[in-house]
Amino acid sequence: MRRRKFLKTAILTGCTALVTGIPLATYAILPSLKQEPGNWIDFGSIEDLEPDNFNMLSYEFMVKDGWITLPQRGFVWAKAEAEQQEHPSLPEADFSGLISMITTQAYYAMGLIGTEQDKERPPDLAVAKYNIDTLGVIQEKTKGNITEEEAKILEGALQQLRMIFVQLAE
Repeated sequence: MRRRKFLKTAILTGCTALVTGIPLATYAILPSLKQEPGNWIDFGSIEDLEPDNFNMLSYEFMVKDGWITLPQRGFVWAKAEAEQQEHPSLPEADFSGLISMITTQAYYAMGLIGTEQDKERPPDLAVAKYNIDTLGVIQEKTKGNITEEEAKILEGALQQLRMIFVQLAE
């Protein structure tokens, strides 16, 4: 009888320790494992930098590490480029550039590429279809008037876009 009582007490004590120990351990350990998202550091205006020279910029911000908040100090080197042309030199216009431009617009419309602000934007399948159809018209109207390499580029772009469009439209 004593052995049975001992086992019941040991099991009950073990379960109680487990039930209270896990939340307490979680409460004690998790704050030290939690990472804060990174923050941008404002170094001021680019006009404050000497053009075409490396400028040393120092920074300091507070970092929370578990329960302790400590200052983080460091420096970075920055270089401001001299005034650039309003428009950088553009490549020579050619057929593959045209196909690439329209293909990129179709990818953007389907939501496959975009900027940080576009993450929540739903795909615009009507615009994507328009761009794909435009490439189809170009293929039809240029048949026999373009090089074999240009024809392969156009055919490959159309096949890929049509396949992705069908998958998104389903």
